[in-house]
Amino acid sequence: MKLNKYLFEYMQKHIFKFFLAKKKLQAFIVSQKHNIGYLSNFWGSFGILLVTSNKIRLFTDSRYFEEAKKIVSPKIEICDYKRIKQYLNKDILIGYEANDVSVSQIKNWQKQFPKAHFRITIDTVENLRISKTQQEIQEIQKAAKLSDKVLDIIRNQIKLGITEKELQWEIIKIAYNLGAEKMAFSPIVSFGKHTAHPHHKPSQKKLCKKDIILIDLGVKMNKYCSDMTRMFFTAPPTNLQKKIFQIVFEAQQQAIKKIKINNILCSQIDYSAREYIKNAGYGEYFEHSLGHGVGLMIHESPSLSQKNSVKFPNNSVFTIEPGIYLPGKFGIRLEDLFSYSSNKLVQLSKYTKNIEELTLNLSK
Repeated sequence: MKLNKYLFEYMQKHIFKFFLAKKKLQAFIVSQKHNIGYLSNFWGSFGILLVTSNKIRLFTDSRYFEEAKKIVSPKIEICDYKRIKQYLNKDILIGYEANDVSVSQIKNWQKQFPKAHFRITIDTVENLRISKTQQEIQEIQKAAKLSDKVLDIIRNQIKLGITEKELQWEIIKIAYNLGAEKMAFSPIVSFGKHTAHPHHKPSQKKLCKKDIILIDLGVKMNKYCSDMTRMFFTAPPTNLQKKIFQIVFEAQQQAIKKIKINNILCSQIDYSAREYIKNAGYGEYFEHSLGHGVGLMIHESPSLSQKNSVKFPNNSVFTIEPGIYLPGKFGIRLEDLFSYSSNKLVQLSKYTKNIEELTLNLSK
């Protein structure tokens, strides 16, 4: 994905001027690979960005010089990593990404650059990444459409006797055959009682008659992720399964309604779905946050959780994924991907949530 020139100007204004001045920093090291890619369009395995008040420099080695020249903004200076000492070994205050830099790495920098002083920063670039451009949303939408296609194909390959691991592998193969850059995460496939574990790791369990199936998958297209979860039924759903499915569905709808309210908090969105499930008598069985941001990474801000009492952000992409997990019986989760821009909510994942259409006709 090419760096949007307006995005670069925005970054220049907010990082170069406001962030450095506010934190009283003379420089800022960006080391997290997705943040480097976001700011520079450089995705190589080795490199860091050095941001100062009037310049961004990419430090990498000779393996990537020619590649970087082709893809990196001309406003970013490409430098040999061997030269970094002349920029850092000064009596300056340098911020670094605490969520990415290890204790051993910061000690190494302090040893290499004894004149410099280092200060922790948290979520500086990540907070910029919350606000998605229309170009970014379009890339995520492409990934969501591909995920829909994967589910449409894989449902016809579900047979009694197939194992969770085998079905997981089929999902991966189909995604790559359809043009996925890679999987956004290892797909979750669970059968029967295993669906009661929200983050179950696929096993050698074989699909049996009357098992329900949970599939949670996401792909990457041009660096951007998708994420969705659907249930499939291998026999007509029981009354309890129908009841739980409907409660989860309605909880998701409650959250969707809340998002459309101006100045709503992330915690209030979570609360709306959680309270609906609680009032239905299953509050203790909703074990995780309602949703999370999606972008270059599968989990990023904003977090739709009880603890996140910040205003729900405009121009964001996120999941809404309520679930009820009954130990020893089954679990049901419905997860969709949404974008929210200019007070308009758009559902990016389109696969059906009609329980009849999710009921498979398995002859064997």
